Amino acid sequence: MFKVKVLPRAESQLEKIQNNVKIKIVEFIDTLEITYYPNMYDISKLKGRANTYRARISNYRIFYYVDFHNKEITILYIRPRKKAYNK
Repeated sequence: MFKVKVLPRAESQLEKIQNNVKIKIVEFIDTLEITYYPNMYDISKLKGRANTYRARISNYRIFYYVDFHNKEITILYIRPRKKAYNK
């Protein structure tokens, strides 16, 4: 079991998303409490970043960091696909 934290910037990004996609994202976040790598979602580990993952839900990308030592997951960003990989 993991404790899931959502950073304020990710929370404000989530508020701007339409309800049908928002529900799917919230379900994904709830699933993270059980496992950091749920099989039913398209998840990739980010190269060059330790313990950081990307999940694809609809046209959105959710970036999160897993702290295995403390059993915590931090939701870093929730962004539309076209803006997700901009620096």
